[in-house]
Amino acid sequence: MEINNRLRIKGGKKEKCFGFIIGWIIKVISLTIRCRIHDDHQVCRLPQPFILCFWHGDLLTTTIAWDKATQRPNPMSCLTSSSRDGAIIAAFMECFQVSSIRGSSSRRGLTALLQLKNTLLQGHDIAITPDGPRGPAHQFQGGAIKLAQLTGNPIVPCAIDASSTWKLSTWDSFRVPRPFSSIHIHLHAPVYVPRRADALALEELRKSLQNMLSQSHISH
Repeated sequence: MEINNRLRIKGGKKEKCFGFIIGWIIKVISLTIRCRIHDDHQVCRLPQPFILCFWHGDLLTTTIAWDKATQRPNPMSCLTSSSRDGAIIAAFMECFQVSSIRGSSSRRGLTALLQLKNTLLQGHDIAITPDGPRGPAHQFQGGAIKLAQLTGNPIVPCAIDASSTWKLSTWDSFRVPRPFSSIHIHLHAPVYVPRRADALALEELRKSLQNMLSQSHISH
């Protein structure tokens, strides 16, 4: 019984309503925010779905900018926690036409991995915060790499700049963009994970991806 309770998806009408209200408040605020996606590698023209990776603390800034500025035709789905907080985030993401797959490395990991694989096969891009859902902050965990290795779909790391934000006192220093600020998303070249890569190669790749997500681009 304890295992089943730990693995089940949590969150009900209360969390969904709260997430929906937050989502539409942010949607209104986002009308004042200038957004730009820097895509030097023509990532948004990739014919195959990809796995977009960014830090958990940039979830809000990335969602706003992607919604306003991307030319990508593929629908987007996001991996969110199976906890009550995950239910709030899932409802929030719906306001930006992003569907959610509930699970994490600590809860429902295998089930979520299979759902992510099927979602990629259906033509959806996938958004993953590789330091979520509980941290440590800015530490790239292996879930996205495992998914890319399993499916052959590339990882697209992105670094986020926001000109003015409120930074919350949370484990991930969650950033909330201020009205009339600007957000820039910098997309790195797609990273493909070889199916037969050994543990050493995967660790080097993990470190490289971690560095890419942490890069800051001051000039635009």
